[in-house]
Amino acid sequence: AVKSFAKKNNIASAAGGTLSSYTWLNLVIFYLQCIGFLPNLQCRELMKQHDWHPDPGENPWHCINGLETYYLPTETMAKSGIWKQPDRFANTKLPNLLYGFLNFYARVFPQQTTAVSIRFGKCTLQKTSFQKTSKIWRLCIEDPFETFDSHCPHDLGCHLDEGGQRKVMNCLAQARDRLGDLLQQAGLDDGLIQSFVDLFETGQKKWCQ
Repeated sequence: AVKSFAKKNNIASAAGGTLSSYTWLNLVIFYLQCIGFLPNLQCRELMKQHDWHPDPGENPWHCINGLETYYLPTETMAKSGIWKQPDRFANTKLPNLLYGFLNFYARVFPQQTTAVSIRFGKCTLQKTSFQKTSKIWRLCIEDPFETFDSHCPHDLGCHLDEGGQRKVMNCLAQARDRLGDLLQQAGLDDGLIQSFVDLFETGQKKWCQ
């Protein structure tokens, strides 16, 4: 739903001054990590708990072009049962997660000071880590492998121009309000997502201006 929303409202193009589909994916994962819905597969402590160790010397996928590209395999984590999704999410519906995502970036995330980073999985990376590219007025998103402390730091938000940033934030805020209205009017089930998507799939006026 997030990808469809971004594409239909013309905010899914790095070349167009907004955000790429890959960047939107990072935003979704980061939100889910922040609320504890997903684990951080790049967490060193989680790797230790699973007795899993990267081996760049033997596995070429663990280090590419001098970058640390390893992460805890999902199958290893699933088999161990060490990390478990909190019980509070047992009955969480997709519409609630989507509303939470929109609200997080429209109202909660401290974007003026903090960078999105699925490598950390929480709001700890300061934007000042990207000294050459970060701007106080726009989102800063760390690439999970081309990290701020690597030889080629990559801020995925660097493609945002001022108009694109404004457009993205307006869309998130308006989508949050629209979905909030739907949540109050309709029964809470996954079919509500289609109603949300229909708001911009059926040729109605786009929200982003």
